[in-house]
Amino acid sequence: MGELGPEAGEAFGRFIIAQVKAISMRSMKLAPQQRPRIQIYIDEVDAVITTSLNAILKETRKFGLSAFICGQSLPTGRGSEGMRQNILTNTSVKMVGTSSATNLSMLAKETGIKLQELQRLKNFEFRIKSGNRIPKKVRTRDVFGK
Repeated sequence: MGELGPEAGEAFGRFIIAQVKAISMRSMKLAPQQRPRIQIYIDEVDAVITTSLNAILKETRKFGLSAFICGQSLPTGRGSEGMRQNILTNTSVKMVGTSSATNLSMLAKETGIKLQELQRLKNFEFRIKSGNRIPKKVRTRDVFGK
């Protein structure tokens, strides 16, 4: 969490998420065409898992809020089962790279991509599943490498 340190950074992240949720919920009083489009980008999502984030995924899309969440793995800590299921259920695009056997197994089941395909991914290779579309394989390159 940068210069703030882990505890202050996580608290600040939770505060921002709660504020974004509140702004989005206030817009429900507006006609749909007047609601602002709000996008929130969250990296290392397991550091800021909150009830507000759960609500964002479950309830606020209809009010114009989109969440882009990233993490090295699906949330696994105490009380994270609901959040993990919420992420898998309420997100349209899933991008899978190299990961643990547990994560790959869950994501294979969720995306319909064969587990063996996910297990064969190399560094900088990803499988992307968007809605009901056929999954695509993409490869990036190490722009910081030698």
